[in-house]
Amino acid sequence: MFGGNSNWRGPVWMPLNVMIIGSLKRYHRFLGDEYTVEYPRLPGRTLAQLFKAQGHRTAFLHTGDLDYVNQRGFLEDRGFDVIQDFRDLGAGERLSSWGGEDRHLVDAMLRYVDQEKGRPFYVMAWTIQSHHPYDPSPDQPFVDFFGGDLPPDDYDLGRYLNTLRAVDRQLG
Repeated sequence: MFGGNSNWRGPVWMPLNVMIIGSLKRYHRFLGDEYTVEYPRLPGRTLAQLFKAQGHRTAFLHTGDLDYVNQRGFLEDRGFDVIQDFRDLGAGERLSSWGGEDRHLVDAMLRYVDQEKGRPFYVMAWTIQSHHPYDPSPDQPFVDFFGGDLPPDDYDLGRYLNTLRAVDRQLG
């Protein structure tokens, strides 16, 4: 942690470093690997805070569930005017345990942009459908990207490519 090339620093800082490291090891034995700090207040500013200070509208849109580990609470003081998850976006029923279909995210982004056309905006849009388990939209046909010659990991790769295809189609 500390050091230098002076003759007195070694004898002073070395025992302090040993004591600090020993204390950290004792905390680890007591708290274990599972200790986390919820809602850490990190130094610095988010992009949303920077843009908001310049007069931009800011939004965090997500087709997942922001109640999972209280992500909504984490985002509340990060500079977003609007924070919405799959329920707020009108995504209907869950597509998977993570949330709804990404097509609702694209629609929500376009609605948000059109609300105040003359005012600049910043949107953080977080997709969920392109994350494991890669659940494709039920109304979309499943495409065999490998022509029947399936690679060993086709279950995930094929599903992943189909979800990307659906999001790409929605974006136009």
